[in-house]
Amino acid sequence: MKRFFYLTLCLFQSCVFFGTETEIVVSLPELPGRWGHHPEYRYLEYPAVEGITAQCVTLEQFPLEIRISKLKNIPVILRCEESRVSAGGVFPEDLDTDGVLHLSWVKGPLCEILLQCLEAGGTVDDLNVGKVQEELLSKGEGDPWSVDRDRIFRDLFFRNLTSRSFRKLPCHAIEVPAEQGVWLRGNPFHPLPVWEDGFLYLGPLPEGTWSFIHEDSGNKWILSLDDKGWEGYSTGTGTVSSGRW
Repeated sequence: MKRFFYLTLCLFQSCVFFGTETEIVVSLPELPGRWGHHPEYRYLEYPAVEGITAQCVTLEQFPLEIRISKLKNIPVILRCEESRVSAGGVFPEDLDTDGVLHLSWVKGPLCEILLQCLEAGGTVDDLNVGKVQEELLSKGEGDPWSVDRDRIFRDLFFRNLTSRSFRKLPCHAIEVPAEQGVWLRGNPFHPLPVWEDGFLYLGPLPEGTWSFIHEDSGNKWILSLDDKGWEGYSTGTGTVSSGRW
């Protein structure tokens, strides 16, 4: 029901200062298992007084001070190279007592939905983001990136968000020819890939675009799945593969 996803404005109205900013420190997310090193970070994206800001960043800049809009449920997204998912944090929910906003990979989908809604002119300040995050994890069975974010955004924008707005995307298992070795997941919540007899067995993967990276060579398989089938290519060998369901 809607009442679980929207808060009463009077609960926080006194602490909202529209059009003002505050300074916070943003910390890097913890590395998922086996990533070994940080990916190439591209930019931070967040709302400021003048609008949505995209700030180019590098690993060496963190922890990083930024000025952010002093509203409720403000998303901060850390965009990575195309082969990795984004990390995110919500202001002020993920702010500690020292003024540090802690980013995480598990909050990436939530922050992308919030930012998309703000960019479209919607409002999120009365949203119960804790409940939304719970639903993302529950419906995604531990993988919040496997939930249909377009559907959630649409219902959020039109103020019609309910538990029925959360639906796990269809998932499919595929296999691709690949070099032997350890392959890392661009989405750390995906099942671990398995290499056997010259093939990489992946999945089940939700529909969308996903990447897998060879730990030693850096070669990547970039795969796109939809309701009709899948296609992908290897950056290392130039191999192109596809299939139908």
